[in-house]
Order: sequence, then structure tokens, then C-alpha cells
Amino acid sequence: MGIRPKVAILTGRSLFTDGFICRLKRSIPLITYEVIDERAQDAMARVIAYEPDIIVIDQQDSAFISNLHNALYPVLPHLKMIIVEPQADRARVIQWAEFPACKVGDILNMINDLAEGDQNSAPEFSR
Repeated sequence: MGIRPKVAILTGRSLFTDGFICRLKRSIPLITYEVIDERAQDAMARVIAYEPDIIVIDQQDSAFISNLHNALYPVLPHLKMIIVEPQADRARVIQWAEFPACKVGDILNMINDLAEGDQNSAPEFSR
């Protein structure tokens, strides 16, 4: 990976997200990330100020997910949005495709692929 992708993790602090952050630090050491509490009044402003390449959202914790696209894409048009749905064993990548993500490693692979700019091929997931 030539550049250091910036990842914003928007969460209400679920156990899934806590485990994901731990794995992210171990698996992709060159990544820069910031955890933003979705409940904070300035959450959207913090995401915009951070200017992430990728945003990871734990859908279970995201009450305002329907507003994210309209609020963020006009100011961050390069943004890739990964919506994690732990109960459904999948993650959706907005502006790309939807793939089953059965393990945290699958989502980490997805972030790595997005960070490297590989938007033409589907990530390979193991079951």
C-alpha cells in the first residue's frame, strides 16, 4: 500500500466495533483511523474535518445512516462507505457492491482493497 488511507469509524461503541478496531490496528498497520461517536452532536462535522477515504459504520448503532450519504458525499466525493451489519453477516460498500462478510477479516480485506484502489474486483471472502 503506497498511501496511508484514512478510515473514520462511526459507532455507538458496540462490542463488534471494539473488536474490529483491535483487529484493524493489527492487520493493517499503515492505516490511519479515528473513532467518532455517532451520538456526539458534532459527529458529522468531525467526519468532514477528518476527511476520511473510508468510513465504517456499524448499522446497528447508526440511527442517522440514511442522512450520511446526502451529508457527506457533496463534501467528500471520494469517500467509500462500509456499512457493517453484524447480525446479517454482511457489509455493504456504498458506490461499489454488496458482498457477504462473515468474519472481521473479510471487512479488513475490503478496507485494504478499497485503500489500494481496487474497485473493479470483488473481495474474496472465506466462510
